[in-house]
Amino acid sequence: MLRGWINYNGRYHKSAPSRALMHLDLRLARWAMSKYRCLRRHRRRARYWVQAHAP
Repeated sequence: MLRGWINYNGRYHKSAPSRALMHLDLRLARWAMSKYRCLRRHRRRARYWVQAHAP
């Protein structure tokens, strides 16, 4: 679903998907901080963790 939205909007507005994906990455980092004890109180480490585990 996200891939289709990115392909559709990325064709006409190049910056629209990047802002939405950045927001999604931040939300995933917050989720990881609440789920994994080693990431609590480490925002930067959580963001790197999300990027490392992206497909």
